[in-house]
Amino acid sequence: MIKDLTLDASPRDGMGKGFARRLRMQGLIPAAVYGEGIDPVAVSVNAKALAAILRSPLGGISDNGLFALRCAPWVDEEGEPARLHRRNLLSALRRHRDIKFIDQQDRAALDRLAPWLEAMIARRNRYGIADLLRYAVSSSEFLAIIARGSGGGLPNT
Repeated sequence: MIKDLTLDASPRDGMGKGFARRLRMQGLIPAAVYGEGIDPVAVSVNAKALAAILRSPLGGISDNGLFALRCAPWVDEEGEPARLHRRNLLSALRRHRDIKFIDQQDRAALDRLAPWLEAMIARRNRYGIADLLRYAVSSSEFLAIIARGSGGGLPNT
């Protein structure tokens, strides 16, 4: 059985940099929903939902790796930081090589996930949701994960 990954979003009225900053301070991410035949809708997405996708079998990031992405010091940072960082997850994903305390397995998953996510972001305004989902499944290891989870005959490794 296929398990859906759902990202809950709420409609938002405000626009602009100041409004986006206020959303981020509340733990939300400003976003837009596009689809074939419908007008774009401005929404806000819970940052925890993005973290859930990163931790899903598609992302494969551990709790420790997720915490390091969000809060660990930079590699070139000297001494003890005065406080933990609080990074945007997408920005941290793009610069994960510059963050300390991410283990080899999580780095490998991030190396695989970062270009895939960038390709998805590049396609978001040009394709409908059905085409984006087809691309997501065909370009990721998600079919192997589905087969493995449903007794599809692939060996567990």
